[in-house]
Amino acid sequence: MPITLEQVSFSWQAEGVFKKQVLNNISFSLHEGEIAALLGPEGAGKTTLLQIMAGLVKPDRGTVKLDSRTIKLPGGYDGQIGMLFQFPEQQVFELNIYDEIAFGPKNQGLTGKKLQTAVYQAMQSVGLKPEEFLERYTDNISSGEKRRVAIAGVLAMQPRYLLLDEPLAGLDYEAATAVIECLHNINQQRGTTMLIVAHKPDRLLPLFNRYLILKSGRLITDFSSQSALSIAHILQQAEIELPVSLELIQHLAKAGGEWSGITADSDEIYRKIATRIRDKKGEE
Repeated sequence: MPITLEQVSFSWQAEGVFKKQVLNNISFSLHEGEIAALLGPEGAGKTTLLQIMAGLVKPDRGTVKLDSRTIKLPGGYDGQIGMLFQFPEQQVFELNIYDEIAFGPKNQGLTGKKLQTAVYQAMQSVGLKPEEFLERYTDNISSGEKRRVAIAGVLAMQPRYLLLDEPLAGLDYEAATAVIECLHNINQQRGTTMLIVAHKPDRLLPLFNRYLILKSGRLITDFSSQSALSIAHILQQAEIELPVSLELIQHLAKAGGEWSGITADSDEIYRKIATRIRDKKGEE
């Protein structure tokens, strides 16, 4: 069953300052198994929308429903929705990895074998082998590994929905690759539904099967596509900076040739281009 927003609006108001409309009549449903992108320019309201969906902020108007049941905000989800803020590793506070991942489920009441199983399964889901990482200290691992520990800490509470705010921010290529793989595995193995905020979605594009685009607090686009050219066109229409791979494939399509069947996976795009260059040279 989905999590549904119905005409959700929200305004920030600082002391002595006029209200600023952040979200305006947002309505959509996030369905089980989806990995959806939440895109838009800076200040579009993406993080605020995640916070409302996570039960951290109460909207001014509108309702949020989970399984057709209206949720009382803030709170009210019983651990079914987990959220990771930007740089979640900065929120890691336990000395060792086991205690960090066990913190959430322990507060849910898990103990003994059930707690240990929840921690082990969460670690395996993010690609951290328990026999290798279980007793290691959280300040003695890489930033990418620490981010996966933070993700595991949320997964150990077994949420059905996972909300992530810029999950690749600040990571190098290798660490970002590991996080992308871990998110893919979580979705495939656990069926966890995800909504991912990305200012520049370049490397996350292969994960997405749906795109929600905010602009000035409004949901202006909601579409599903795997085609690189259609994604490039819609992102361009929404004034979102195109990843280099999509910009390249768009230029090549304008120059001629058939590129409509290619997906938004940058690695696939570069492989296809290299293959066609090689084939063309072979014909000369």
